[in-house]
Amino acid sequence: MLNNVAALMGVASTVPASPVSGYTLWLDAADTATISLSGSNVTQWTDKSASAYTFTQATSANQPVSGTATQNGKNVMVYATNDSLLSTAASSVWKFLSDASVYTLFMACKTTDAVNQQIALSTYSGSGNSVGVSFGSETTNNINHSILRAVSGSPAIQNNSANNALGTAFTYLTLLSDANNGTAANRSDIRVKQGSGIKNNTYTFSPSSSNPYQSLRVGDYIQNGAVGWIGQIGEILIYNSTLSAGDVLLNQQYLAAKWGV
Repeated sequence: MLNNVAALMGVASTVPASPVSGYTLWLDAADTATISLSGSNVTQWTDKSASAYTFTQATSANQPVSGTATQNGKNVMVYATNDSLLSTAASSVWKFLSDASVYTLFMACKTTDAVNQQIALSTYSGSGNSVGVSFGSETTNNINHSILRAVSGSPAIQNNSANNALGTAFTYLTLLSDANNGTAANRSDIRVKQGSGIKNNTYTFSPSSSNPYQSLRVGDYIQNGAVGWIGQIGEILIYNSTLSAGDVLLNQQYLAAKWGV
């Protein structure tokens, strides 16, 4: 099936062994050399891009766990409610996630909570009066992509999937963001595996050009915010560009084969 789709799109049918080049961030839990531990608690996760951004957590109670779970024979990071890792880079580095820039994001993950809100990635404070992005799950296993612009009630993007779009099985997600697009539905495109785009945003407010509230955080939007990811994260890829349809498919094939989903 994958090969047939690839052939129709003019993409080589060979499943790629690594992601498409040009990523701004590549966090890969399967590469345990990028993870620093205190026991099984993660103190640092280093990205595999040329920038080698580091994500750290000094408080043991808020550290995710590594080396205790696998998916398709590969190590995954296990997150509980308050766990998070914060980028040591300045918040301005991640402004492209919430300003007028376009970007493409991939995440291989699993949630084990079918009810509560869970933030996987964020640069905002948890308040509608801050600037930043959030990506994760709302209630009843839907998927949410929001871009806040420090004006409560008027985000640049608020794209919610239908309930149970995420499910509780290990999967991978694709997000194409274009917060300055004049057509509301084209501002955010979420896909589960290689499914159709979820494009439910209706807002067209201009995104903020200010730096986000904080640097990029993987997990809870603020430490002890109690809305962190609950489950597993295997891999995160972010590109500061809109990938072509062919390159999106190549990354999806790569994640599907690597994580066995």
